[in-house]
Amino acid sequence: MSFRDRFLKRKNRFKKTFDFNESRGKRMQTAIMISKNKRDEQLMKKRNINISVNHIDSDSDDDEPIDLLLKNLNSYVNSIKSNDNSQKQFALIKIRKIVSVEENPPIQQIIDTGIIPDLIKILSHEKNVKILFEAAWILTNIASGNSNQTKTVTKAGAIPLFVRLLESNDEDVQEQAIWGIANIAGDRIKYRDQFLHFGALSQILNIMKHTTSQDILQNGTWAISNLCRGKPKPAFSKLRIALPFLQRLLQSVDLGILSDAAWAVSYLTNGADEDIEECVQSGIVPPLVKLLEMNQPKLIAPVLRAIGNIVSGTDEHTTAVLKENPIPRLFELSYSSRDSIRKEVCWILSNISAGTEEQIQQFLLVDGIVERLVEILKTDKYEIRKEVSWVLSNAITGGSPEQIKAIAQEDCIESLCNLLEINDNKIFIVVLDALKSILQFGEEHFEENIYAKYLEEIGAVSKIETLQKHSNDEVYEKASDLIHLYFWEPSDNDVDEEIFNDSSFDSNFPNVETTTNTNNNFSQNQSQHIFNI
Repeated sequence: MSFRDRFLKRKNRFKKTFDFNESRGKRMQTAIMISKNKRDEQLMKKRNINISVNHIDSDSDDDEPIDLLLKNLNSYVNSIKSNDNSQKQFALIKIRKIVSVEENPPIQQIIDTGIIPDLIKILSHEKNVKILFEAAWILTNIASGNSNQTKTVTKAGAIPLFVRLLESNDEDVQEQAIWGIANIAGDRIKYRDQFLHFGALSQILNIMKHTTSQDILQNGTWAISNLCRGKPKPAFSKLRIALPFLQRLLQSVDLGILSDAAWAVSYLTNGADEDIEECVQSGIVPPLVKLLEMNQPKLIAPVLRAIGNIVSGTDEHTTAVLKENPIPRLFELSYSSRDSIRKEVCWILSNISAGTEEQIQQFLLVDGIVERLVEILKTDKYEIRKEVSWVLSNAITGGSPEQIKAIAQEDCIESLCNLLEINDNKIFIVVLDALKSILQFGEEHFEENIYAKYLEEIGAVSKIETLQKHSNDEVYEKASDLIHLYFWEPSDNDVDEEIFNDSSFDSNFPNVETTTNTNNNFSQNQSQHIFNI
């Protein structure tokens, strides 16, 4: 009986222990965090330090020393209780200047005066828009402090009052309300949820639809982003109303608006397939992918995250992205000096390669991309190499014979096998799945399995044999499958006994010691560079 006949017999009788699709599926992003701390600082809180507002009297002294303002703080606090609107507004302006200093604003000192209930009272009952504006500004900047300082504002009842301010006919009051909502919503999930409950998102969108103010558009987009962010996520049903407007915001010429809109989209697309479907149907994909071409560092992270979320959905969602031809740009970004960007790119490619043969082909057509992935697999940091192992394994296990042949070159195979030396069960499984597809391809297309021979030449078989002793059942079974199917040739007596017993193989694998030195299965005059065929 020839080796090939024995292989086919073993393959047909061997108990099936795994399915390539188990490890090949699309992966939602759970571990990659792009500049998380910097992003959180940017998203969550902003203080309004601009004092050049048309509500401020022109004779006010913008350069008044903070020490002098603080010296008179108690007097200002008492004055805001006055029935004289001019005196009240004057005092509020002074206090607003104190909480608007650029560095180390004395927020706690302001809180300790007991002023917050008085400010809340103004928001509740005041009709004078200038006074409303100043009180809202002070509360906004207090809420930009630490979480305890924000809590003093929310505990006093500010959340529904800020939402009510959105109904004002004065754009400056509207803008300040949006700013306050964004600051508070960015502090805690429960505040975000309260704003959504009170209808803040729909009111902000309505204001943005009818405004010509760039400041409102900027702060509104930032507020939308903060209302969409955080875990646990808000219910998608509360956020979907933002999609049509975000589709337009992604076509803005303002970099800040583009960045916040892209982050909002990244939060909305991080969910179930049906949520991703609504996002795709809203038309966000073309302008989103187009932003990659702008080469703006501020945009790359949120755009990559959003694209990655979309291609983690169905094959149809991946197709919607691929229609915009992002892969050449992703290839360029794989050379980024930022680890997080390279990792995000490889995560996106891993989900594309988990798709159809046509989708795999689309990234294989980019000249040099496989070589670049192998280079990353050889030289990059382990977390990024892991992502590449998914890219290559998905493409190999789901690709056509021609695609497997194009990917499974010597450098690729050896680099994948080197990952078997690292103690990571998930990666063991990913690599073993890829090797099984390669070996199966070799068995079906060559008289002598050139890939099996190469694995022996580079010492990979011994690594696989070692995994037969692994404590993880799935790793053990996959490794044992490979050894039994491709590297263990039973004697004629073993085959005769198999035929005589006519029973299924019972997974009693040979010991590692009996499975070495199997080079005699292959022609010794085979060219060493075996894959250029």
